[in-house]
Amino acid sequence: MLIRSGICADADRVFALVRASVLEEQVHDLNTLEDLPTREHERKWVEMLEQAPEKVLLLAESQGDVVGFISFNNGHLKRLAHQGEISISVKQEWRDQGLGRQLFLALFVWAEKHPRIEKLSLQVVATNMRAIHLYQALGFVEEGRLQRQVKIAEGQYIDLVFMGKWLNRDIK
Repeated sequence: MLIRSGICADADRVFALVRASVLEEQVHDLNTLEDLPTREHERKWVEMLEQAPEKVLLLAESQGDVVGFISFNNGHLKRLAHQGEISISVKQEWRDQGLGRQLFLALFVWAEKHPRIEKLSLQVVATNMRAIHLYQALGFVEEGRLQRQVKIAEGQYIDLVFMGKWLNRDIK
C-alpha cells in the first residue's frame, strides 16, 4: 500500500472512487448521484488542493489503483485558516482493514509539518457508527450535532455530527 500526495493526473480516479462510494453507501454519504461534481469540477478541486501549501489530497494506492483518499481543506479567511475540513473515502472492499486509520495517520504527519494548521474538523452522519468509532479512537471529539439535518427520504432524517481534533500544539 502506497500513500502519496494526489496530483491533477489523479482526478479521474478520485472521481471514480467518489462515484462508487456514493453508489455503495446510500445512507452514510451526504452526496447523492445528482449532487456529484462533474469530472471538470473534480479536476479543479484536485488541482486546487495540489497547488495550495496548506491543503492536501492524500491517496491510498494499491497496484496502481486508487483505493482511498483523505483531503484537508482549510479556510481562505485568515481567522479560519488555522483549521479545516477533512473528507475521506475508502473503497468498500478495502474497509475494515485499517486503511482509513492509515490515511488519517498520514494526514496527521502532514499537518504537523504545517504550523498554521491547529485543528482538524469533519462531519459524519450519526448512523455511521463505524466511522464515528474510528474518529474517536483517533482523538476526535463531538463538538456539535444538527438534529435531523440530513433528509434520507420523505419523513426520514438523520442527525449530522460535527467532530474536531486539536493538534498537539501550544494553544494560546
